[in-house]
Amino acid sequence: MKTCKDAVLIFFVFLLGIVITACGRDDTQYQLEVKHPETLEDVLSIALTRREGITRPNHYRLAQLTEGRVPLAIEPIFFHIPRRTPVNDVSTADAIRDTDILFYALAGAYGPYIYFGGDEVFLPIRDDIIEALNAQPSWTRQDFALLLHAKLSQAINDRHFFIDGLLVAANYEFFTINRQFYLTENGFICQDNHLLVKEILLPCHPSINLDPFDIFRLSMDESGSSFFYVPVIAVHIRSDETEPSQLVIVYEDGMSETVPLITPETYFFERGGHWDDTYSTLDFMHNIPVVAVRRMGPPGRDGTIQFLSYAELLRGEPAVILDLRGNMGGYIRAVEEWFYTLTGQLIPTNFEILKLRSLEPFFSRLTTAVIDPYDDGRYMPFDDKHLIVQLSPERIVPSNQLIIVLVDRFTSSAAERMVDLTFNMENAIVIGHNTHGGTLTTVYEIYLLNSGIRISLGLTLTVSPGHFKESVGVAPDIWVTDCALTAALGMLENHFHHE
Repeated sequence: MKTCKDAVLIFFVFLLGIVITACGRDDTQYQLEVKHPETLEDVLSIALTRREGITRPNHYRLAQLTEGRVPLAIEPIFFHIPRRTPVNDVSTADAIRDTDILFYALAGAYGPYIYFGGDEVFLPIRDDIIEALNAQPSWTRQDFALLLHAKLSQAINDRHFFIDGLLVAANYEFFTINRQFYLTENGFICQDNHLLVKEILLPCHPSINLDPFDIFRLSMDESGSSFFYVPVIAVHIRSDETEPSQLVIVYEDGMSETVPLITPETYFFERGGHWDDTYSTLDFMHNIPVVAVRRMGPPGRDGTIQFLSYAELLRGEPAVILDLRGNMGGYIRAVEEWFYTLTGQLIPTNFEILKLRSLEPFFSRLTTAVIDPYDDGRYMPFDDKHLIVQLSPERIVPSNQLIIVLVDRFTSSAAERMVDLTFNMENAIVIGHNTHGGTLTTVYEIYLLNSGIRISLGLTLTVSPGHFKESVGVAPDIWVTDCALTAALGMLENHFHHE
């Protein structure tokens, strides 16, 4: 059996751009081989190697994220009663009271409080806010919300955390170039000039790691005829920064060239129907079934029932395309049920989800204001203060059916949980761009008592494996800069031959 070091080396050779922290699955079938992928079978082998390298967060890591947590001693009344009367101006005294209440709720109920540093990080931020508030006798609601947003953005990166509609999360943009590279035992060779890449530079962001073995991604164009590699760079764009426009490639012979950066194509997808329902369609394109689902609604609704019926209908199909582009999430229960209906097997997830025991009575009273992905009795004790979702055993599920999942930067939340299931499946390929990166928490809204400011914060903590990062998302198996659906259909036409 090869060692964990072997598995990590293989992983970097295939350049999936993901950091492996441990090798928790059997790797006896891996072969250390530098080979440029030429067939669909090569791509599936790379995808399986990636899946074999993923492990769930261990008990020690979870304990670190709960240590020192002090649950709410009392349940703030604002958890139940939103302020009905609009507020335009808030006295400084009332703003300070709201600030104290907010930070009390964060410390006692916000899922990632310890994850983002706990009291050591948040108490100085609270003090800074109070100091700023005391600089004037009153505040408009908007300015108070902007102050809270500016200060909390120093600590929180959570795509479900909003302050009066202002997102408290990092903004990552992705860039690539219009060049194709091929993998050799010596590194990456540019198809245009046949030179070996030595170094890549981003002049306006010199601190970003641009090691080719970290940033090159397996890719294809819309024709789907051949596979190649492209550099894909994630840049954290702050409010006072401009987007990068050029990339410098330095080749082994000392020659360099400056190449313009391009961004992935963004498409608008219709999300018809009621906002709180599943919206999906089934079409056959080139004799391939394509299920597009743009929103995840709750169980029992007509749209959700229709979505599940597609899975039952497609059980015998040799290949299925699941289009999750533009799907910003919703309810998660139908996600697992869809794959179970399609495959006849329960596909495990890689995420761990924690919540405070002290909030259990509170969860039982919640209505549709909260989307709790696992509120169906699947929690079990983790320690004396926390509960954890009881997950199915960790494994790669065998499948003879080819599953292709299309994603983009608007694939988020429950849709990303659906993507995660494919990382525990054989014969599964994720195609497109990085996902949205919004799975750290779930959604619940509270209203500050005096100002009426609406706060969306998560009462659970989702701990993800190393291949996922909030606001960055999960990288696809195959990067496609243009239309992922066109490319996937082209790939099947050129490479998929089912007996």
